[in-house]
Formats: sequence, C-alpha cells, structure tokens
Amino acid sequence: MIECRGVSVVLDGRTILDDAHLAVARGERVSLTGPSGSGKTTLLRAIAGLDPLAHGSVLVAGRDVTDLPTHRRGVGLVFQDNQLF
Repeated sequence: MIECRGVSVVLDGRTILDDAHLAVARGERVSLTGPSGSGKTTLLRAIAGLDPLAHGSVLVAGRDVTDLPTHRRGVGLVFQDNQLF
C-alpha cells in the first residue's frame, strides 16, 4: 500500500503540489490523469523520493518513508519516454 498524506512540493519557489492525498491499496491499480503541468509526475517523484516534500508524508506498507533516501523506499519509477512505444 502507498499513502500520501497532505503532500506539498515546492520547486524553485513555485508550489507544484499543495496538500495532495492519495491511497493505493495492495493489488489495486490506479491511473493519474490530468493536464500537463498539473503535478502528476511530481507526485510520483515525491513518492519515490526524487523530489523533496515541503509538507506531508509518504507511507509505503504502513511505514513512513518520508525521510528515507530514494534507494531505501522500495519504490520504482519508470519515466515516460515516447521511444518506449
């Protein structure tokens, strides 16, 4: 399970995400959709630990991983690339 509680991300002084909440249960599949620039990739990067949180927390399997480095979170991320298709 992955859970985001009140996640906010500020990059270069600009708020990208503000108080985002997400809960994905074990075995559940979800899709993040929205217009370009709405924060979809930023949320995924925050979960993976690639973008720092200004506020909030990220839990993986009930464990708070907010302060763990990327390589200790147990989360993978495949970046979008038109060449994959």
